[in-house]
Formats: sequence, C-alpha cells, structure tokens
Amino acid sequence: AGMMLSWTKTMKHPDDDISFFNDAAFGIAPTYKELLSYAIEVGVESHAVSTVNFGETAVTSLSQSGYMRVEQEKLVAILDCAPIGPDYLPGHGHADSLSFELSLQNFRVFVNSGTSCYGVSEERVHQRGTACHNTVMINGVNSSQVWSGFRVAKRAYPFNFLVEGNEIDLKISCSHDGYKRLKRPVTHRRDWYFKNDAMTILDSMIGPYKTAEAYYLFHPDIIVSAFQDHFILTLPNLTEIILKTSGGKARLMDAFWYPEFGKSIATKSMVIEATEDRISIVITGFAK
Repeated sequence: AGMMLSWTKTMKHPDDDISFFNDAAFGIAPTYKELLSYAIEVGVESHAVSTVNFGETAVTSLSQSGYMRVEQEKLVAILDCAPIGPDYLPGHGHADSLSFELSLQNFRVFVNSGTSCYGVSEERVHQRGTACHNTVMINGVNSSQVWSGFRVAKRAYPFNFLVEGNEIDLKISCSHDGYKRLKRPVTHRRDWYFKNDAMTILDSMIGPYKTAEAYYLFHPDIIVSAFQDHFILTLPNLTEIILKTSGGKARLMDAFWYPEFGKSIATKSMVIEATEDRISIVITGFAK
C-alpha cells in the first residue's frame, strides 16, 4: 500500500488528481488526498522514490512501470516511456507510447484523452487510439494495434531510454518499435528538453514513411490562439505561454477530452503534419 501511495503521488498533477494514461477517469476511485488521509489514519507510510535533481529540475523515475515525472517551480511533466501494459493483460492499455501530460503554473495544459466508455464500440477504439494522445501517428495507424473493447494485437515496446543533464539542461530520450510492423519499418524517437524557462519536444521519424502527425490535446480551460508563426496559450490566470513549431505544418482542430465515464468535453487539439523527418515544439513564458 505504501508503494502504491508513492506511485500515485508521482503520477498526479499539481491539482492533486490523476494523470490520463491508458484507461483513466475521474470519479472511479478515491482521490490521492483521500487515500493519503486514510493511510495516515491506519499507519501506512509512503515509500521513498528515486528523485535526482538537475539544478532546479527534479526527475522522479518509476523505473519498473516506465513513467517519469519532471518537476520545476512552475512545471510538471509526466512522461510515458512505458510498455502499453503487462503482456499477459494489456486490455486497459492505449496506443499512447511516448505520450506525456503537462501542467504549467499549476494548470493542466496538455492532457491525454481519458476514458468515457467501455464495451465494444468505435468510440472505445477511438479513445484508445494514438490520435487521442500527445504523441506521433505514422501512416495513419496506431502505435499499438488496439481493437475491440479490451484487446491489443501487435504492440509497441520502448527502448534506448536515456536521461542526461546538468545544472542548466535536462534531456530525456526514448524510442519505441510500434511502427516496425509496417511494410517499411519506422522508429519513433522522442527527446524532451527542459530548461528553467523553456521546454522542447523533438520527434524523429527514422525510416521511410508516407505521413507523420504529432498530436497535442489541450485541456479545455486553455485558450489557444493561432498566429502566423506561433501559438499563444492563455492559462486560466491569464498568463500567456508561447508555443512555436518547426518541421511541419501546424493547425488546430476540434477535439474532445473524456475525463469521466459518460462525459465528453469539447476542446482543441494541435496537429503538426510533418514536412521533415524531425518535428518539434518549443514552449516558453511559463517561468514568469
């Protein structure tokens, strides 16, 4: 119980609620605060987790499950360098390899889709698909073959995981082999770069491909404004975050966030259609 409590603490956002990887929804289980209160009451203590500091950036690695937490004063990023799930039971997994979620100044900015339904339906398959997560879809297919309500066929596995940094810079890298099943295999590699005042995400597509699209799903509370060469993200406290893209054509499209069963909330998604083998976004302005 102590290990589970510390894992939950690492995976939550600054608003003290869960992140959305694989099947996840609010209102299903007690919140972290409720679990912590009960743990204190019955004498269960959280287990220590491995945290390494790179200057003002703290990195917590949940190495056995494959997730990472990167935390600064005004940034929390939760990175998915994990398999889709246990090989013997991947039914609650989503095709979200190398996805991530991001909070800035305690507000959620990038979110994964969440889960609003179970059972066998097109909507269920859609919510488990790559395009509902903050990652890259190649040739219009999911990174893992999710199908039916709780089935997965060929699936992505992460490899070449790397963390390196110093007092100023931090780089976390990982690749996955989900697109090696294509007739002409492709590897997706993602590099996350962190400084005290900037975050960069670089996606590399290694191998021949027809199309590659990077998806970024915004939390409904974020106001997104498109300009000629950048986007402005306005947080609920009216802070304006600058987001610049390169290596592809970026556009906004209508999307949905599914934070609870039976609930769909309209929001926006940014899609970057690759025109080069490397596409990136740079986020600045959150350290004010």
